Amino acid sequence: AALSSYFERFPLRASMKKEEARMKLKDRFSQRDFAIFLDKSDVFVLQEDSIYLDGRTVTPGPKDLELAEKILRLLRQNLLMPEDPRKLTEASVDRERYQEVMAYLKDKGEILIIDEIVFLRSAIERAKKVVIDEISRNGKIDIKTAREHLESTRKYVVPLLEYFDREKITKRDGDARILYQ
Repeated sequence: AALSSYFERFPLRASMKKEEARMKLKDRFSQRDFAIFLDKSDVFVLQEDSIYLDGRTVTPGPKDLELAEKILRLLRQNLLMPEDPRKLTEASVDRERYQEVMAYLKDKGEILIIDEIVFLRSAIERAKKVVIDEISRNGKIDIKTAREHLESTRKYVVPLLEYFDREKITKRDGDARILYQ
């Protein structure tokens, strides 16, 4: 019932955060008991910290698809120095719809938000390949070299490198990054 109510309110979202679902329940479960409950259920699909309803599909309407395409087009203009999609007229006119479309694109895996910067997933993959290739050639990569190879600025490169550190692709070694081993 908690998930159904949530998906009625947010029809473009594919999942709900586990902790948010636990807190919506009338009867409070401990985190441990809730995890056991979810694990034993065949109705829910668990992925990281999110709950999906088995068989639920998200179908955006034409206006949502149009806004999604505008956002993606804006992000494609400069992959590793992306414009902030909040600058789109629709973002200021209808904030809730904008947030829903962003959640939809994130759930679909088309965008990734790192330190409040919205990147296309494909741009992140491209940056990862460039960083790995440079480290493979030279043993490390520093911010200056990453900026040059990624044709970007420090504003975007530092969050990307920190993201790669969190994802255990790279690890910080002084002022540089090396491959995570």
